[in-house]
Amino acid sequence: MAIDLQELSKKLKHLRKDVLKQELEDVASQSGIHIEALREMEQGRREPTGDQILILSDVYKQELAYFITGERVDTFEKVNQLFRKFDKELTPQDRMNIQEFLYLCRCEHDFETMMGGRPRIIHFDPNLRGTFFKGHGWENAERLRKEFGFQDKPLVDVFGIARKLGYHIFRRKLGRSAISGVFIRHREIGNCILVNYNEDLYRQDFSALHELAHAIFDKDYQVNLSLEDEQRGPEERREWRANAFAGRMLIPRAKLERMDTSGDSELVADEVKHLCREYRANFDTGLYAMKDADRLTQDQVDDLKGTRKISQAEKDDAALVGHAPKVKVRRLQLMKRGLSPEYVGVCFEAYHRGLISQGRLAEALLIQLDEMPEIAEMYGEPLEMKV
Repeated sequence: MAIDLQELSKKLKHLRKDVLKQELEDVASQSGIHIEALREMEQGRREPTGDQILILSDVYKQELAYFITGERVDTFEKVNQLFRKFDKELTPQDRMNIQEFLYLCRCEHDFETMMGGRPRIIHFDPNLRGTFFKGHGWENAERLRKEFGFQDKPLVDVFGIARKLGYHIFRRKLGRSAISGVFIRHREIGNCILVNYNEDLYRQDFSALHELAHAIFDKDYQVNLSLEDEQRGPEERREWRANAFAGRMLIPRAKLERMDTSGDSELVADEVKHLCREYRANFDTGLYAMKDADRLTQDQVDDLKGTRKISQAEKDDAALVGHAPKVKVRRLQLMKRGLSPEYVGVCFEAYHRGLISQGRLAEALLIQLDEMPEIAEMYGEPLEMKV
């Protein structure tokens, strides 16, 4: 099929300049394609080779169909919508990181489809009676805890909850630390959640549950980007609901009602900190949870806020526990790029079943082919294809 050079040139320029905010020098460095060749492609004066199209598709983490057909590509449309809506909040690096996040979602979707479909253990429909948005969050958090059989126990794997609901969820390091999370509702892939790995571990859990709330409640949301301490006017009630859901998911009301708040402020603060360490929540999150359960007043929250801190040394990442120091360092590097053990497992399973090549496996893991033996050993995966 002949490529419309003028249409392709518009797409290349729009994707680089308007969507990802990159310079030609950046693309030349990443792609290995000479800058003059890239410039002529964007001017419609040079037809790229098939290999160059594949390289640019990989560099931009954009579906090949976007470049070579006239059809609308939902991944591009959603990213474009997100970047237009939050243009000032996103750095060029954030844009590329989000583009790469959606690429991982696409890979996970495609591989799971090859293997029979995305696993979905629990189907959950929210109850949204009335107009008390915080109440929506509290009630449905308690319902979801019950559905999963958590009752009043601490959540061990927040990200696993989203996966069992059928959502794609990833953590990766973003350039702007004020971004807590991103949510995209994709027509083909499904619900996609990104959590900023720059945040401390307990905050990552809260952010994951906050974006999960948007996925569950806000069916009209196609894209969402959450910032710390944001105010959105009419949209603020939805943020209250998402925060209420996240707080109640982390610490159930049954546990809060058993808390003793009769002592002086120092004793109460110590009790709240103990609670937060048990339930993997930051101290101020615990205070607001206590207030929402009518165990503390707003004045008490204001007095105690910031008086206790759970240090980073007291927090652990379940994905790194039990591994040797060298493995931890390498795994951490990969996790900051979005490669969770669960995602890596899906990729290797598709490879072992003979559904993808080792080269495609390396692409999905965002590594070079010569790095594959190290990654396979780290995750205990054989490289011999099982057929």
